[in-house]
Amino acid sequence: MNRRFLVALLIVCFTPLALSQTAAPPQLQKRPPAAPGSRDASGKKIGRIILDATVTDSAGKPVAGLTQSDFTFLDNHQPAKIASFRSVDGAATASDPVQVILLIDGMNNSFQNVAAERDQIDKYLSRDNGQLFVPMSIALLSDTGLKINQPTRDGNILIAELKKMPVPVNTINVAMGGEGAIQRFQLSLKVLTQLLAYEGTRPGRKLLLWIGPGWPMLAGIHFGVSERDKHSDWGSIVSLSTDLRETRTTLYAVDLQHSENSTAHNVFYQNFLKPVTNAKGADSGNLALPVLAVQSGGRVLNASNDLAGEIASCVDDAHTYYTFTLPIFLSNTVDDYHPLEVKVGRAGLAARTNTGFYNQPYAGMALPQPQASVTTTLHTEGRLVVTDVVVLDRHGFSVQGLNAGNFQLPGTKECVLALLWISPAGPALRRSRLYPDDAHRPRRHRHRRSNHSHAGEH
Repeated sequence: MNRRFLVALLIVCFTPLALSQTAAPPQLQKRPPAAPGSRDASGKKIGRIILDATVTDSAGKPVAGLTQSDFTFLDNHQPAKIASFRSVDGAATASDPVQVILLIDGMNNSFQNVAAERDQIDKYLSRDNGQLFVPMSIALLSDTGLKINQPTRDGNILIAELKKMPVPVNTINVAMGGEGAIQRFQLSLKVLTQLLAYEGTRPGRKLLLWIGPGWPMLAGIHFGVSERDKHSDWGSIVSLSTDLRETRTTLYAVDLQHSENSTAHNVFYQNFLKPVTNAKGADSGNLALPVLAVQSGGRVLNASNDLAGEIASCVDDAHTYYTFTLPIFLSNTVDDYHPLEVKVGRAGLAARTNTGFYNQPYAGMALPQPQASVTTTLHTEGRLVVTDVVVLDRHGFSVQGLNAGNFQLPGTKECVLALLWISPAGPALRRSRLYPDDAHRPRRHRHRRSNHSHAGEH
C-alpha cells in the first residue's frame, strides 16, 4: 500500500554561517502491488492484482453459482488472463475472511440526522436476535477523530457499543462556510486513509459502509486552484484508489433521503466519475465519497429513509462474491491509469468491481538508494515556521530516514531545518509552499466562499 508521510519541520533562521553536511542515504518505503512481480520470456515485468467482484441480476440481487468461464476481463481495453478464481457463496474462509464496517459520519452530518441513522442501525443489528452473518464493527467519525471497535458477529454487543457512543457536537461545521468545508474535506480523507492503513493489516475483504452524506465536494465553489493544488489532488486520487484496491476494501456511500439534500446534490457526483489520468485533470470532486464508492466497486444509496434495509442490501455483497487474480504487465511510467472491465457471459447479469487501477513500473523490485549530499546555510532572521512536506522519490515511493540536512527552502534566504517527526498521514486538499518572507510569495486572488448553497459544497 502506498505510504505517504508528513514530515514536520522546525525552520529557524540564525546569523550567517556556512554549514556543510552529508547525510546517510534515506531508506525507501515502496508501494507494492498485491503480489510480487516477475518477468515473462521476453523480459517484460509482470505483476498481479486481486479483484473482488459482485454479480447481480436485473433486480439487483447477488448471483451465485458462476464459474471462471463465465467471466471476461479487459485491462486497458485488452483481454486479461485470469490466474486464479474463487467463488464465495454463503461463507468466507478463515484464510480469506470478510468483514463489514459501519462508519457513522458525525462530522459531515447534522445532530438530528445522526440520531435518526443510529436508530436505523440499531434496527438492523437487532434482526435475527442480533446474530450477524459476517463480523461487523462500528465506527464513529467526529472532528476529533475516529473511534472504532473490534469486529464481532454479536449484534447485541454492537448495539451496546452504539448506545455508549455520544452524538458528536462538532466545532467544525457548515456554519464556518468555505473554510469549514475545506477542513472537513481534509479531515475526512485523512481518516479514510488511516482507516485503510489499519484495515490493510487484516486479511481478506472489507466492506466499508460510510453512513452519511459524505465530505464536501468543494466543486462549484469559486476559489483559486493552482497547479500545485491539482498535483495534490492527483496524488490523493492515485493513493486512495490504490489503497482501496490493495486492502480489498469496497466502499459504499449510504445515506438517508434528507429533504435538505436536493436531487441535484445526490447526482452531482456523476460529473466526476470519469477516470483521472494526470494531474491536469484532477479536481477535488474526483475525491468525493460517492465517486470513490463507485470506482471501488461499491454502491451509492441515498434515495430511501429505510437505512436498515439499505445496510442489509450492502451486506448481501459479503454473502456472495467472486475473487480473481489477474497477471498484468507493469507500466514503464508511474501512475499509468488502466481502466478495468468485467463482463459476464450470461444474459441479464452485471458485475461490479474496481473500475480501474494505476499501474506502476515496480513490483517488489529493489530500487537504487539515492545519494544525499546536502549543503545548508544559516542566516539571521528571528522567524519560526512549522510546515508539512510530502516526500516522494521520482518513482513515486515514499522516502523515509530523512534528516534536516536533506532539505533546502526556495527563495533568497536559506534556513536550517530541525526534523521533529515523521508520521503516516492522509492526503490534504491544499499544501502550501513555504517562502522565507512575504516578498517572495506569489499573489493569488481568491474569491471568498459565500454562505449561499452550492451543489457541490455539502
